[in-house]
Amino acid sequence: MNGIPENINWKFLIGKTIEQIKVGQFQTILEIGDVSLSMECEFDFADEKITKHGSCTLIQTLAPLLCLIGHSVTDAFKVNDSLLCLCIEKYKLTIYDSNKNFESFSINGNGFSVIV
Repeated sequence: MNGIPENINWKFLIGKTIEQIKVGQFQTILEIGDVSLSMECEFDFADEKITKHGSCTLIQTLAPLLCLIGHSVTDAFKVNDSLLCLCIEKYKLTIYDSNKNFESFSINGNGFSVIV
C-alpha cells in the first residue's frame, strides 16, 4: 500500500533465525529472532530448484514456507518500491507490496516498526 521505505537498511535481519511461522485466515507471521514479519500479501518462494508464487490469503500456497523454520537470514534487501527480498540460507522469499488499499506487510521488533 505505502511502498517500501527508502531509508531502511534491511541488513539488521541478517543472522536472525526463523523461529516460528503462524498461519491465519488472512495473515502469515514469521517470527525472526526478536522481529515479527506480518504478511497479508503475495510472495514468491524459491529454493534451489523452483520458484512458487503464493498469497497469504490462499492457505494452500503457504506450506513451502514451513521449511524456513530453523534457518537464518543471510541477506535482506529492497528490490524496488514494491518488493522486499529475504535470503534464508538456500531459500529466497520475495515479499510484494501487493495490496492497494490495505497494508501488505509489517515488520516490528526492538522498538522498530515499518508498515508497508
